[in-house]
Amino acid sequence: MPLEKPESKALETRQRFYYSSDRIIEKPFNWAQMARLLQYLKPYAKTLLPGAIIALLIGTAIRLTVPILIGVYAFDRVIKHQDIHGLYWLVGTIAVLYFLSYLSNYFRIRLTNILGQYVIFDIRKHLFNHVQYLSNRFFDSRSAGSILVRIINDVNSLQDLFTNGVINTLTDLLMLCGIIVILFSLSWQLAIAVMLVIPLMFFLSTKFRRKIRRAWQLVRLKQSKLNSHLNESIQGIRVTQSFNQEVNNRAFFDVVNTEVFETWRSATQKNAVFRPFVEMANAIGSAILIWFGAFLIIHSHLTTGIFVSFAFYLGMFWDPISRLGQTYNQLLVAMASSERIFEFLDERPNVRDAQEPVSMDGIKGTIDFEDVRFT
Repeated sequence: MPLEKPESKALETRQRFYYSSDRIIEKPFNWAQMARLLQYLKPYAKTLLPGAIIALLIGTAIRLTVPILIGVYAFDRVIKHQDIHGLYWLVGTIAVLYFLSYLSNYFRIRLTNILGQYVIFDIRKHLFNHVQYLSNRFFDSRSAGSILVRIINDVNSLQDLFTNGVINTLTDLLMLCGIIVILFSLSWQLAIAVMLVIPLMFFLSTKFRRKIRRAWQLVRLKQSKLNSHLNESIQGIRVTQSFNQEVNNRAFFDVVNTEVFETWRSATQKNAVFRPFVEMANAIGSAILIWFGAFLIIHSHLTTGIFVSFAFYLGMFWDPISRLGQTYNQLLVAMASSERIFEFLDERPNVRDAQEPVSMDGIKGTIDFEDVRFT
């Protein structure tokens, strides 16, 4: 009797466990879907959201003010004219500004975390309530594990977006716009020189967007498959043991678990591409700043104070870009999860309740058996 090949045995094991519920949703990234997700912020537009935005604006304004005080006022005025009283005033002002910045950051972080938890609570409640009214066809074509993944894992994946992503994105965009305006007001020649590398960085980074989004979609799909198998295996453990299927069950779990590991590793490797781009652009921008800034100072087109302030702002400039890259990765994860959530929310029951149902009067909720005999 010929021996069975390991490849055929593995293929047979794969075919015995089949989960057909999930698939990768091929939709381009669009802001319409993001706007639909942000609709969950509406109930808090007059309570938590304004406080978070006010704290955001105060903190951003303070961070944009301090480099001017340290560079232009400290070097070109206080140090140049040896103004001791001005120095005390400057140090005190900076200390007060940093204290106000601490308070604004404290309230911003607290409010955004509370806001994010409320939004996640609302999304999970909406999704669970919607599933309650779907038809049996919906549950027949999906395993319980895959449904649990949508309600638990995919909703949890949106937590970073709502607790940090939205407000932090606004902060970084305001910071970038403010820094660009200040840099051009200090020295438009030096600002143009250090920003020559930005178009190249954005061009290269956009090449990876679709690959990263698809990678996170695949991660969600494999996680759903893993959870489906875990749910079915645990619920059906008596059947598995009765028919001596522990080996096949364990073999398939190893395959699915390996797939989850590989897809996570692939997605994180693609995410890691953004950070080196930002660091490379930062290094090139700093080299241009030192070379061209020194040239302008030597030829009396730039003061030392402006150069110091410019260096502060340039260092601050790359941090928001780096965070925006990380936020974009969070956004891709959130979009992959939101597509799966909205797929469930867009499901409609086969049989819908009539808008004007017939009133059933005289129903008492009892059953009378008349002329019935049991033999």
